[in-house]
Amino acid sequence: GDTQTNTDSVNDYIDYLKDYYRALYNEADHQLDNKIKALTNTATKRSAYLAAKEMYHNDDLQRFVTNSNNFFSNKIIEYDGELWQKLDPIYQDPEGQFLKAHFLSPTKPFGNKRIDTYYANTLIIWLINLLLFVMLYLRALPNLFSMHSRLLWYIKDRKKAE
Repeated sequence: GDTQTNTDSVNDYIDYLKDYYRALYNEADHQLDNKIKALTNTATKRSAYLAAKEMYHNDDLQRFVTNSNNFFSNKIIEYDGELWQKLDPIYQDPEGQFLKAHFLSPTKPFGNKRIDTYYANTLIIWLINLLLFVMLYLRALPNLFSMHSRLLWYIKDRKKAE
């Protein structure tokens, strides 16, 4: 009775999600087809489209960013009691906090906003360079190393005294 009702409601929900995402996929596929048709509706446009695709499309890169080069891997895996999507990581939004994101993430979280990965990585590189410049300007590295060696000598002396 009660278990069957729960199973039926879960199956109904899964069927609803399948229908929803199938319709979402079909709409996106339809929009892509329309865009390609608009780009190839004349012979001149078609040859320009095919030339651009030949020049700029990289099959190996596509397989890498969509993780589709491993035919035997699972699309979804269970890890630590959670389900993780392994296929098409480039299309996933990150769940982390403050610039923490999975590899190949299209965006990185920054507070309540999302920043394009290119700009977030550029920002981090500039901040690290600025920090290193300040450390060099203030001659912080030699002081840091001498402090470290003094701390090691202090620890050794304390161990000898014991």
